[in-house]
Amino acid sequence: MNFSQPKIFLLDGQQVTYVEDSKVVKFAIHEPFFKAGHILGWNISEFGSVGLGINHTIIKFLARRRCTLIIHIDSESYDCVIRYDVLEKFIKNQNNEYKAGGKKFVHVIPLNLCNGYPKKESLEV
Repeated sequence: MNFSQPKIFLLDGQQVTYVEDSKVVKFAIHEPFFKAGHILGWNISEFGSVGLGINHTIIKFLARRRCTLIIHIDSESYDCVIRYDVLEKFIKNQNNEYKAGGKKFVHVIPLNLCNGYPKKESLEV
């Protein structure tokens, strides 16, 4: 059985690894956006307040390929796995755009969309 090698490239300045055979995209962030839910007005009891930022180019890449997303959170040494259908539903139905650094918009998704996300207390400030 032949497996394709992971492809590593930059999407809007973000290093991304793409594995075509398994349809998985992975990238890393330094730390979560702890107050995202409060700032973006999410229902905190449903989505929590901790969010993860994803640049728009990565969202477009995921949409074209309908990939599973893995976000590695460096500060927590944790991998967050999100199926594309879950990500797509949230982006279509919830406020998720945030102007990062005053210059470009990123999509922010709740940490608790991840399969097996860590307990809330471990990531709250």
